[in-house]
Amino acid sequence: MVSEVSTLPDRRIPAETPAGEAAPVSSPLPAIVYIPSDEFAHLSYDEATLYRNPEPMYAPEDAESDLGSEYPLLSPSGEAFLFRKMNYLRYRAAQLLQQPERTSAQTQEAEDHLIDARSARDQLARCSYRLTLSLARSFATNKSDFDDFVSEANVILLGAIDKFDYLRGFRFSTYATNSIQRHFFRVIKRNRKREMVSHSEHESIIASAASADSEFEDELIASDQAAHRIFDHMDRCLDSREQSVIRHRFSLEEEDSGKTLTELAEELGISSERVRQIQVSALKKLKQCFSELNPEAQGL
Repeated sequence: MVSEVSTLPDRRIPAETPAGEAAPVSSPLPAIVYIPSDEFAHLSYDEATLYRNPEPMYAPEDAESDLGSEYPLLSPSGEAFLFRKMNYLRYRAAQLLQQPERTSAQTQEAEDHLIDARSARDQLARCSYRLTLSLARSFATNKSDFDDFVSEANVILLGAIDKFDYLRGFRFSTYATNSIQRHFFRVIKRNRKREMVSHSEHESIIASAASADSEFEDELIASDQAAHRIFDHMDRCLDSREQSVIRHRFSLEEEDSGKTLTELAEELGISSERVRQIQVSALKKLKQCFSELNPEAQGL
């Protein structure tokens, strides 16, 4: 069951060159993590790296899938073989790197083992690609979400391959599904929090701007003389687009009853939100200009 797999103890063993022991090779390799097995000490290289099981390594082809040739599904025996091969090669590399006075030839052999182990890991990931696609489809609501989920799933998949204890007898798909789904739930929760914060900040900005300019806007509307005086000087403090927005929003053009944000947005080829932002910015500039022309209005 998934819950049993998710609570398995971490049996990985980090193997690195013992501290304080000098090695004749100047380029140290990173620490190696692998799942240990008692049989590793008795296996030959060929026994661990060559597939000799009478059962097919891959599951029968799915006629309905177009991913079969490039991303085949592993049979239970094929899956166990690749996990054993990957961990055995890492084990061999770790043993070589633990030599107190390892030679350059031993270091090279360890590097070769790690390259082969990485190849086995890539093969496991490639054969699990259908799983990541399926899980991404079940969580995504649009194409952008799907691409993001596939990318996230592939990262988690590689980590799951490294952590999976194949000796427990479970199929890797069960363990990987649990790991990826848990990560997806965390991603969804994180994205929702970001959306809530973004929406809250957006509303706060709008409310703040509206509060700051409402008094000045009311003053312009209430006093026709003051309004026309400041609007006559718009070219001194506003650019052409800002002037157009203000003139149409406050019905300063002849036979103009005033236009909505949506109407102006269609004319200017921008969003209604952008028109609102231009209006807020223009009103702030007009307020400053109004204060310069009317020193007694500095308190507005």
